[in-house]
Amino acid sequence: MKKPQLLWLIWQNNDTRQRYHVGNLIYQDGLFMFQYEFCSKNRCLQEALENGYTPHLAFPELKMIYTSSNLFGPFARRLPSKSRPDYSKLLTKFGLNEDSTEMDFLSVTGGKLATDPYEFASPIYVEDGRLTLEFYIAGWSHYGGDEVIHQLKVGDSLNLNADPENPKDRFAIKILTSDNRLLGFVPAFYSEALSVAIISEAIITNIDSDAISQLKIKIKVEGTLEQKNIKDSNFNYNLLPVYYTE
Repeated sequence: MKKPQLLWLIWQNNDTRQRYHVGNLIYQDGLFMFQYEFCSKNRCLQEALENGYTPHLAFPELKMIYTSSNLFGPFARRLPSKSRPDYSKLLTKFGLNEDSTEMDFLSVTGGKLATDPYEFASPIYVEDGRLTLEFYIAGWSHYGGDEVIHQLKVGDSLNLNADPENPKDRFAIKILTSDNRLLGFVPAFYSEALSVAIISEAIITNIDSDAISQLKIKIKVEGTLEQKNIKDSNFNYNLLPVYYTE
């Protein structure tokens, strides 16, 4: 049995602009599954429900595991049509090819539409205590990133600094250049885990100056996340099954 492919479904509150990890899309052995996320971590389903979230119309039952042999319609419409004249260019732009799967495309593009508040994000993977994660910098448009984007290049090292006084996220983590220019933040649905991790490397993996602000700079973070290193008793290492690989 192959390991499942997993993506987090993220919902954004249109009023506060805050984002929450509300569900999981899984693909394994020819079957797609969707289920809501009930873990107790920061910016999860319960917190979203307390801040205005209502279940997706296509998935009204919170406790149900939905299955399909095809990608669910509300998610499939987030993929570009293969009949588009620029489809091959899109594949090249995102580092994909004709053999790339629907999950691959949703992973690299986020499947974000202008017409609704949903998008996809990669899960945090931890194996033998080693953490790896790739994501786009959050808040890019608010910190003058476009003024310095021409100075950045793939492979540049970045600094991740805790911002405990942040009024919107007590686990907030700033992302800064090596000369301490603020570029934005770690997405809040990742921040709790990274706040208790020991980060060994954070580097830029992709730059697209023509993309929308949410997709301009992608970074990769590596480090360790081990129970013995976690001093915050409120962070339950064992209640985060979607973080781990076998």
